[in-house]
Amino acid sequence: VQVGLIFATMALATVSVVLGLDTGIKRLSEINIVLAMLLLLLILLTGPTALLLAGTLQNFGAYVAGLVPRTLDMYVYEPTDWFGGWTIFYWGWWISWAPFVGVFVARISRGRTIREFLVGVTLVPTLFICLWMGVLGGSALELITNQGFEELGAAVQENPAVGLFRFLEYLPATEVLSVISLVMIVIFFVTSADSGAMVLNMLSAKGVDNTPALQRTLWTMVIALAASLLLLGGGLQALQTATIASALPFAIAMLGAFWGFGKAIVADGAKRQAQSIHAPPVMAAEGWRDRLRLLLDYPDDRTVQTFQRNAVQAAMQSFASELAERGVAARVVAEDDALSVRLEVSHGDEVDFIYEVRASHHPLPDASIGVADGSAEAGGFFRAEVHLAEGGQDYDVMGWSQEQIIVDILNQYEDHLHFLHTVRQ
Repeated sequence: VQVGLIFATMALATVSVVLGLDTGIKRLSEINIVLAMLLLLLILLTGPTALLLAGTLQNFGAYVAGLVPRTLDMYVYEPTDWFGGWTIFYWGWWISWAPFVGVFVARISRGRTIREFLVGVTLVPTLFICLWMGVLGGSALELITNQGFEELGAAVQENPAVGLFRFLEYLPATEVLSVISLVMIVIFFVTSADSGAMVLNMLSAKGVDNTPALQRTLWTMVIALAASLLLLGGGLQALQTATIASALPFAIAMLGAFWGFGKAIVADGAKRQAQSIHAPPVMAAEGWRDRLRLLLDYPDDRTVQTFQRNAVQAAMQSFASELAERGVAARVVAEDDALSVRLEVSHGDEVDFIYEVRASHHPLPDASIGVADGSAEAGGFFRAEVHLAEGGQDYDVMGWSQEQIIVDILNQYEDHLHFLHTVRQ
């Protein structure tokens, strides 16, 4: 039965992986977020709402107040098995999950700042977990201590796996809450499996996302087969032991990752300092009326595509040809739909220079003064935005001449060379 459940879950994960990140994994995750919030809200409203909210706030305060002493408490004078069975166990558990979860989160966070990453990956989930534990935990404690359902605590201790469903039996609309919980559990397993398969697929394809469906399917089957063999060989305990045992080599690798992250932060600071030397070129060659026209123009995707093909790609080709004549390897890569044109300049073992212009969709402003001619779509307009290796630069080159684009590329390339010089020192 357990093996059958594994392969059934992996079958659903296969469908999700084949559909891709946006259509499959993203949609399932959004559905689970909605279901989790719905379940939380139903339990909160059907229980002692005021008591649960007050208890959650008080417990959160107690957690924050005891965070430092609890973190540093090694139970030296009061030895206990709890420290190894809980703290050390979950250290190993999360370290073993860290590699593929980290790669997956990095993939979906591409283009985000470190601040956005920390808020979206650590702060928001932590606050939601505190609310979740406060409401569900507080509701269970209220049932046991105030309503006298002590058998609930005994049932959870006897079999924690069914603790959630035993808890829901004491609430109104048990069937509805149980169905929501069951769907959530299935989706949680599926999203864990398909994200793992996607990461393995990316690593095997050297970072390429758009791989054949058969290759993505293969990795989901490999995960299912490995889990089934461990389960048949030693049961759930063997599966958990293998997971924890894998944490040791990854812990060593994570020390190297911390060191690399520190170097990357230093390099990013040097890059920002180098970029402060030059600002994007001022369009002094254009008359003020032309500049005003560009500011109030809201082009559609076809207009930006034409500009990418005619002006941006030609400017990059001219710059790449000049570099080639001087012995510097450079190439221009254009997407089939011309929504992205990228100049890549190779610097060997050092950081390569990348200058990319992407067609980026944005909503129309409230005062859409420049859209009377129908140049923009009803749903928004497009900008030709500059992106470097470290992310978007937040300025638009739409309407610039080839010479102005070349000057901007040259300025950014000069900043990049200054950055490489700073890093070498």
